[in-house]
Amino acid sequence: MSTSRHFLGSGLFSSLMILAIAGCGPAGGSSETSGSGNSENSGGSDCGSGGATATTTESGSGTTTTKPDGGSGGKGGATGGSGGKGGATGGVGGAAGGATGGMGGAGGAGGSVSEGKKGMTWRKILHDSERGQDQVGCNVTCDPYVGDTMCTESRPILCLRKDGSGSNGYVPDFYYGWAAGNIGLTPEVSGTALTSLAAANAQCEATFGAGWEMAEHHDGGGGWGFRAYGNLNDLYNVSVPPYDEARRFWVHINDQPGNCWDP
Repeated sequence: MSTSRHFLGSGLFSSLMILAIAGCGPAGGSSETSGSGNSENSGGSDCGSGGATATTTESGSGTTTTKPDGGSGGKGGATGGSGGKGGATGGVGGAAGGATGGMGGAGGAGGSVSEGKKGMTWRKILHDSERGQDQVGCNVTCDPYVGDTMCTESRPILCLRKDGSGSNGYVPDFYYGWAAGNIGLTPEVSGTALTSLAAANAQCEATFGAGWEMAEHHDGGGGWGFRAYGNLNDLYNVSVPPYDEARRFWVHINDQPGNCWDP
């Protein structure tokens, strides 16, 4: 204590002591987000002097990036990669390091949407009021192979909650199978936010609750369309004039690159 009082009288030495103390933030500068959606902070240093290395694991791409610049960390996305929370909900340690003089890791990064990318969209074909079912599908103009709508556009997401319900007398076929559940639409979402299937599913859960997920091209057991319980807004119904071609909704496909998050 007496030594501290003695040196506080020296401006030069006091400045040096402050610089030495403030050179690093608290531990925990790197952040890792696992594919299961759990975030974990490792016990590294958040040193902002340029000597430390920040390492982040990006769940969106499945790769680990090491940056020798004192911790610029991974690029955070507002939504995570495949199953990860990533980005804005990622590593707490990195944020703490940056606030105390170290630059620390920025948390697990989400995926990204390639420039010029398109995603697949469907539309409502008809509503069967007798059975309380909607028929949705490609209706000729969708493209599951490369997408049909620029990902810079905003469209609702078609969400499905499968509950094993019967078809109430509807006889499915290959092109309009039975999805055994209920469908609904989210508010419009920019395709640039669809950085992964997990990010899209999160939008469905935020709108409708647990168990809802983005509808898939083959959910009816065949392809190109299906039926499920629901009554989507007729703005998206090709059978109700005047129909606007832009009134379509995002649907994903699991075996072709027709999604906004595909390369």
